[in-house]
Amino acid sequence: EKNQRATHLTGAFFAFFVGIFYFWLQLLLFWRVKSLPQPGAPWIGPLRLVLCSICTILTVAMVVLHTWSLRSASAACEWVVAMLLFTLFGLFAVDFSGLDGCT
Repeated sequence: EKNQRATHLTGAFFAFFVGIFYFWLQLLLFWRVKSLPQPGAPWIGPLRLVLCSICTILTVAMVVLHTWSLRSASAACEWVVAMLLFTLFGLFAVDFSGLDGCT
């Protein structure tokens, strides 16, 4: 991180901020087509909402803690957000479960 700070910050921006924006956009699209049949259990949408909200709160906390020089707490928030983003990616399996194969 110290030797390539610009590279680290650019990667972190794309991973966290753009990633969270993507999942909020995906959640918005999910709610907009709510009238169509949705794959998976009915709790998938609220789970995505909770995970996106937690990711947003922890990302703001991560930035604030980093500016206050609380690096360990900031890193803990960063890792929790990373794991939650992986969980959100895993929830795409529900969306793609209806696909039978490639054409």
